[in-house]
Amino acid sequence: MLLVYHAIADLAVNETQIGIGATGLLTIERKSTKKLIFQTDLTKLIYSDQFIQLKSTLPSPQIYGLGENKSNFTKSTQWELITIFNHDKVMSAPGPRYGSHPFYLNIEDVTTGTSNGVFLLNSNAMDVLLQPEPAITYRPIGGILDMFVFLGPKPDDVVRQYIHLIGLPELPPFWALGYHQCRCCTEPHTLANQKLITERTISAGIPFDVQWNAKEYMEPTFDDFTIDQKRFGGFADWVRHLHDIGMHYVPIVDPGIDPAQKAGQYAPYDDGVSMDIFIKNNTGGIFIGKTWQTSGKTVYPDFSHPGSIKYWTKQYQEFHNQVPIDGSWNDMNEVDNFLSASIYGCPANNSLETPPYLPKQLPKIQDQTLCMSAKQYAGLHYNVHNLYAFYMAIATDEALKTVRNKRPFVISRATSPGQGKYSGHWNGDTDTTYGELKWTIGCKLLDYLV
Repeated sequence: MLLVYHAIADLAVNETQIGIGATGLLTIERKSTKKLIFQTDLTKLIYSDQFIQLKSTLPSPQIYGLGENKSNFTKSTQWELITIFNHDKVMSAPGPRYGSHPFYLNIEDVTTGTSNGVFLLNSNAMDVLLQPEPAITYRPIGGILDMFVFLGPKPDDVVRQYIHLIGLPELPPFWALGYHQCRCCTEPHTLANQKLITERTISAGIPFDVQWNAKEYMEPTFDDFTIDQKRFGGFADWVRHLHDIGMHYVPIVDPGIDPAQKAGQYAPYDDGVSMDIFIKNNTGGIFIGKTWQTSGKTVYPDFSHPGSIKYWTKQYQEFHNQVPIDGSWNDMNEVDNFLSASIYGCPANNSLETPPYLPKQLPKIQDQTLCMSAKQYAGLHYNVHNLYAFYMAIATDEALKTVRNKRPFVISRATSPGQGKYSGHWNGDTDTTYGELKWTIGCKLLDYLV
């Protein structure tokens, strides 16, 4: 499906000439300038179950977007290859990062600013190849070609049209627009040390609105929704103190749940089993991978499951009853898995695990994630991997609305198009260098249009 999108439908018809020639050439032309916005030869389209290839010419080499990948703000049409796949990767290396956004903005004329945009609504892993003609070639490894063309005519018009299609971002609470700090802690990781760091910032006169913590507040097993009472005793009172002085507090929450605790001692696992919430392996058992849990085992809620919001809300409610948190920092939700398989490996001789085409910037399709044959309510992980964080954001957004009865604050490492309706996005793990700072500004500008 190919849709030409404009805020005023009649203008889209009057401004463009759309046609398919006798030779199979599909063209979209801007009438006023005679520029070909989109042109593809349908006789050369490859459309199979696990590989699609479509090439289109570009009106100019000025192209932006196609995130989230470690590359320059302006993409290069000199054979730049971009893999799109939600992926946790060492920051110094090129390749796909935490979000998947197959949308580009193309400046047709740098003098007038006339622009267009194209969005491929496809959740599968893919390569996008930019070529000198200039041209663009899409290579998804599944799904369909559901494409939207935005006519602008100015860059801000294109962005506005795209955002109206995928969903307007949620208005954050006012306090979320202030200064946030997450720095903890010099050894030992204790609440006493955290208090010193927080008070030092306040004493320096820095306008300080929100304190965050990573997993150091958790029990030594690194289990979600737990508190280490030895190292973080008095945690709830401290958070209430932050509220008293006009501040807010946000903890990290990973999707991974520890399956190794004794029955009846860890509700996030017990509830998930009783509600049948966890992602399954190819044989129907619970998929077991590994992240931070010291047990060496991790299971993953299937946030596409209709019962996941009820399940997730219960965990936030019970945690909020202990500590009155104000938001959620969703991490490790690409979804991440240190084993790149289950604890039993991935099925052999399976085309999902060894697809006929592997996107070029991935060492293997399961790298740092689950087996592609893992089963979710919405479908095989092969097809819905890039939507995991989106579903998690929906569940977290709804949980915080219920628990706090206030406008929620959710920040997510992984993203896909439309997720801004439920969460913000942070750029993940970066080194504290000027080079990394430059990269986060340049390559993220259009990536953040989630």
